[in-house]
Amino acid sequence: MDLKEPTTLIEEYEVKTIKILTWSLQVITYKLDTKYVCIVNNTDPGATICRMTDTTRQGVQRKALEHANSHLSSTVVLDVYVPEKGPQLDRIMLMVDVPPVTFSINEFLAMPITDRMNHILGGNLVFYGTGDELIPAGSAMKLLSEASAA
Repeated sequence: MDLKEPTTLIEEYEVKTIKILTWSLQVITYKLDTKYVCIVNNTDPGATICRMTDTTRQGVQRKALEHANSHLSSTVVLDVYVPEKGPQLDRIMLMVDVPPVTFSINEFLAMPITDRMNHILGGNLVFYGTGDELIPAGSAMKLLSEASAA
């Protein structure tokens, strides 16, 4: 069997970085046989937006960038919510007895770990913040963990 050498080689390879709207894009252009190829990648998080071919370098870049611009301009960008300051855990109430038993954070953390775990797993605790607001159990567990590490 006679193996042929590949007749297509990549030529005129070029990489440049441009900015469209708020996105930093990598534009890769090269000639492959008789066609030009242009690939537009979003550099963060690293996704290919489009890949185009044309008979000229300018034509393929224009087509690819128009296509990328069309996609990116219709993309909805959401701001990340960062709370200014989270709730501060003030007291914990054990709702087993009447009236309920109230603990400060330090008093609760001073209990033996088995007692704390039994109260937590029993689901009988109510957590209050410094402004008398109720704090969800998941958030309270995080705040207790931070308080015990301090």
